[in-house]
Amino acid sequence: MNKKIFFKSLFFVILIQKFSSVEAQLKSLQISYIEDFTFSQTKDTFNIITNNQYCLYSNVVNPQKKGNITEDDIDKLSFSVTIEIEKYILRFIDEPVIYSKEYFFDKKPIWVNDTLNIVWELIDETKIIQGYTCKKAVCNFKGRKYIAWFTPDIPVNAGPWKLSGLPSLIVEVKDIDKKVHFLMIAIKEVNAPTLDKTDYKMLKLVKWTDYKKIWNSKYENFNKFLSNSIQKEGATISVNTQIELLEKSLLANEK
Repeated sequence: MNKKIFFKSLFFVILIQKFSSVEAQLKSLQISYIEDFTFSQTKDTFNIITNNQYCLYSNVVNPQKKGNITEDDIDKLSFSVTIEIEKYILRFIDEPVIYSKEYFFDKKPIWVNDTLNIVWELIDETKIIQGYTCKKAVCNFKGRKYIAWFTPDIPVNAGPWKLSGLPSLIVEVKDIDKKVHFLMIAIKEVNAPTLDKTDYKMLKLVKWTDYKKIWNSKYENFNKFLSNSIQKEGATISVNTQIELLEKSLLANEK
């Protein structure tokens, strides 16, 4: 092959790869929220990435236990353990299905797919939040009633956690019991990779209804483990199984 032709061909291949790399990036919005859960006394900041292909909520951390169980805890026969895990919730814009990594004291996640069916009621009320004019909406979702404020100034169908489906971006949302609170604190433009929907459809997916059964079985076994493990001579051990979750509908007795 003529050297000149070879180098031209090589240059052309490199050029194609360069443009392919550029095209693989989507102009996106990175939106930062504070999530504040009073029932678990946790407050954290996380980001969502949203564009014309998908909306991704992700907060990647290493699974770890915050606070070891001490002798003092055992003496009190009462203690709490907070587990911090990777959070990954993906929704493609053109379908009402979410793909999420779910954990229960496991290093290996269960991939769950769930169909979102959030029915919002729009309320004729406005408020300024974080400098944005926001409109009000309410819904019942996963066992809680939420009040959301969304801004027409940012016309994207996105919001914190699994909350979405409004005409524009959710800036703030609380449940009526004031135990769950999400507040947007920053927004900026970023480039994000494209995602192939077929990659997620090929995962070993568990339906939400089946995951609920798995979760409750694991929770029951965990409580039995605690009861059997923390025994003291002459003491009666009882485990309080009444817990509060972001997704209250995950509990066996919740719809």
